[in-house]
Amino acid sequence: YGSGLAYSVKEAWEEGGNTLCGAGIQGYVDTTTDFSALAESISGDSTCTAVYLSSYITDAAGIMDELEDDGWNGTIFAGDGPAGVGLYEKMADNATAANLTVSAPRAGVTAGDFEARYDAKASEIGSIKTYVLTTYDATMIIGEAATMTGAINDNIKSVGTNFAGSSGVITFLDNGDVGGAGYDICTYSGDPSDANNGYNCSKYWTVADGVKSS
Repeated sequence: YGSGLAYSVKEAWEEGGNTLCGAGIQGYVDTTTDFSALAESISGDSTCTAVYLSSYITDAAGIMDELEDDGWNGTIFAGDGPAGVGLYEKMADNATAANLTVSAPRAGVTAGDFEARYDAKASEIGSIKTYVLTTYDATMIIGEAATMTGAINDNIKSVGTNFAGSSGVITFLDNGDVGGAGYDICTYSGDPSDANNGYNCSKYWTVADGVKSS
């Protein structure tokens, strides 16, 4: 997941006429706990003024802590891996997260009572709520499409147009993707005692409207 996201960001960045600084994309094995060498390769290169982390929460905190120890003062961005107030629990110093900007899936408006039923038994069901809701919707769309006559792909597209799902209203794009509710764009203040626990989502992006203020 992290690798695929990283290369998607690289591709989009380079399509805009930009190049990656220093060593470019840097991967690491998932058991890594020492990020000092990785951080040094960034902090020691004067051309690197920004970093994008496609890491999960613990790794992202470790990398940021090491960059802080190196005195690096560039800008940090990340995907949904470290997103949320739980990041503060992983940081050696909360202030290190100040101005970190992340993107995270935006919650849709659920239809029906499936989400409420999930919430009532979330501790028993486990898993990640977003995955459960979207899996339920995918199953329902496929099931309804399978009862219709005609080509299954056409049926899925038909059913999946303004489908009132548990994860929100679903409409398939022309390429077969789902636009979904978009992504929140959130920034950390570096102090979890601040408003919204130091995690403010002031903008969001949707495939239909681009970036908007919340």
